[in-house]
Amino acid sequence: MKYALIADIHGNYPALSAVLADAEKAHADRYVFLGDYYMCLPYPNQVIDTLKSHPNAVIVRGNEEERIEKLSKSDKSGWIDGQFQALYWYYDEITPENRDFLIQLPRQVTVDQRLHIAHRSSEFIGDVEMREFSTHQLETMVQGKVSDKSEIDRIITEKLNSSKEFQQRLTELPDGIYTFGHSHLQWHKRLGNKIFINPGSCGFPMDFLKGAPYTLLEISGEIISVEERRIAYDEQKCTDDLLHSSLFKHEKVWNEIIMKEFKTHRDILISFLKFTEAYADRINDPVRPYSKQTWSAAYTEWLSCQNRFN
Repeated sequence: MKYALIADIHGNYPALSAVLADAEKAHADRYVFLGDYYMCLPYPNQVIDTLKSHPNAVIVRGNEEERIEKLSKSDKSGWIDGQFQALYWYYDEITPENRDFLIQLPRQVTVDQRLHIAHRSSEFIGDVEMREFSTHQLETMVQGKVSDKSEIDRIITEKLNSSKEFQQRLTELPDGIYTFGHSHLQWHKRLGNKIFINPGSCGFPMDFLKGAPYTLLEISGEIISVEERRIAYDEQKCTDDLLHSSLFKHEKVWNEIIMKEFKTHRDILISFLKFTEAYADRINDPVRPYSKQTWSAAYTEWLSCQNRFN
């Protein structure tokens, strides 16, 4: 059985289409989708419709799907902040049928008794991934070697080996294959009879490399093979479509940062959010989520600081 493992599409229908075409050529039998199907690029319904109609799919929910469920229970009259206007656009843009589909997705699934599927690695190995080698931390650790996948893999292995939490979880987990997304980093590790696989973010990779990553997992009895793949597609079309979308017109700050991240494949949002928190504290604004005025003013000042040091 050959599985195509696909995570974190984030509304990127062109990337998903390229990956599905490649997986079909590689004779994938089943397709495992690991959460976060919208947010970032402006094709949410195309992505969700594709997943819904796929005949051989196993689909779990991610944190973005959890946001949809929370929003479905909230009062729209409170959607007046600046910070989450893009999220509100997605909620309204996604059809009611597709929202219902996302909400009913399971958080975790086990297939054929040994393939364990969830969005977050914390479901299996604790917080080691996001705490020790998130993309924001990794950029500092690779020391400029951002295009060197082997250096990234070396650091990840080092962090896993030195993590007491991971080593403890390793002894507690039954033998099997554990696959997850969320970090937007493509990696895998085989330790005895346990295999851990993150196929990276198909639609929004944050590991400094171009293309749409996914992973092929082949299981033939006791023989298990893992192949990381990365597929080229028209990334410029995605940024052009975002720039001319109603999403961009609805909320420019979030989407300008998203475009910067998408073009560089780097984590920029975290530094902006830290800047905005400090800015709000400095002007004595305790309102959270940030108001439209604070959100916009913080971005203007952040850009000025970026230009000053570049």
